[in-house]
Amino acid sequence: MNIVVVILVVVSLSFLGSFSVANEIPQRGLDITIYNQDIALVRDLRTISLEKGRNIIKVADVASKIDATSVHFKSLTDPARCRIIEQNFEYDLVSSDKLLSKYIDQDIRIITRDNNVYQGYLLSYDSRQIIIAHNKITGPIYMVDRENIRDIEFPQLPEGLITKPTLVWEIESQDKDEHLIELSYLTRGISWRADYVANISRDEKTLSLNSWVTIDNRSGVDYNSANVKLIAGEIKLEERDQIEALSKMAYMAEAQPQFEEKSFFEYHMYSLNRKTTIKNNQTKQISLFNVQNIPMEKRYVYDGKLYRSYYFDNWRGLDYNPKVSVYIRFRNSS
Repeated sequence: MNIVVVILVVVSLSFLGSFSVANEIPQRGLDITIYNQDIALVRDLRTISLEKGRNIIKVADVASKIDATSVHFKSLTDPARCRIIEQNFEYDLVSSDKLLSKYIDQDIRIITRDNNVYQGYLLSYDSRQIIIAHNKITGPIYMVDRENIRDIEFPQLPEGLITKPTLVWEIESQDKDEHLIELSYLTRGISWRADYVANISRDEKTLSLNSWVTIDNRSGVDYNSANVKLIAGEIKLEERDQIEALSKMAYMAEAQPQFEEKSFFEYHMYSLNRKTTIKNNQTKQISLFNVQNIPMEKRYVYDGKLYRSYYFDNWRGLDYNPKVSVYIRFRNSS
C-alpha cells in the first residue's frame, strides 16, 4: 500500500499542469434525476472556448460509472456551427502496476527502505519483486523485493494514463467563439429510497410520521449545487428513450417547498425546491414530510397457523405459533 501512495504523489507533482485543460471548464448548471434502481441521468451545463477548426475538449469531473453509450454533447449557443467528430470516455486510471507495465524496457529509479538506490531498465515485475538492469546487455541485474521498496520514481506520466475518468471530444468549429454546452449521460452508482420514522404518543392514540429521502452516491464524483429530482417506479433500463422522456417532463415541472410530488404515467416524481450538494461516497438524507397527530389504533393479532401447513396441521386442531403480533393502524388519505 505504501508503494502506491508514493508513486501517485511523485507523478502528480511532476505533471499537475498537463491536466489543467480537463479541469478548468467550470460548471454553469447541474441537474440530476435519480431513479430508485441504481441509475441517474446527469445534465451538465458548461461554457467552452473553441478555435476555428479542430478542437479537443476534455472534461474530467464526471462520474466514473458512466454508461459511455449514453453520453450526449450539445451546443446551446450555435449547434449548427459546432460539429462533433469524435467522443471518447477515458478511464485507464493511474495505478502502480499500470505505471510499471508502461515502463517495461525503460529507465526507472527505485529507493528501498534501507536507503539503497537502484536505477536502470525495468525488465519485469510481479506481486513480489521488480527486476531492473543497469545495462540490458552487460548488467548488473537487480531483483528488488517490493515489500522493501520505499519510492519508485518515473521520468513522466505515460501517455494514455489519467488520474480521473475523462470525457474527450474532438470538435469542428466554423468560428472562434464561446459556446454554452450541455453534457448529459446516464451513470450507475447512485440511488434513493424513502425512509419513515413513526413516534407514538404516550396514550397510544396518535402518532407523528417523519419521512426522509435517503440518497446514496457511489458514482465516483461530487454533484455540487445540483438541482435534484427523484423518480419512483420500475423502469426497464434498456428503454433509454423512456428515461429521457421522463427526465424531460421532470425538468419542465415547477417545484414547491420542499419536495413536490407529481405523477407521470405509473411513475412518481419528487422535485427538491433548492440546490444541494451530493458528495461521492455520501449518504444524504433530506426531509420529505413531517405529519403530527395522526389518529391511530393498536391491534393485537394472533395467527395460530402462521408458518405451518393450514390444510394439514390446523385441521388437526394444532396451534403452532405461540406469538401475538402487534399492529399499528392509521389512515393514509393523501
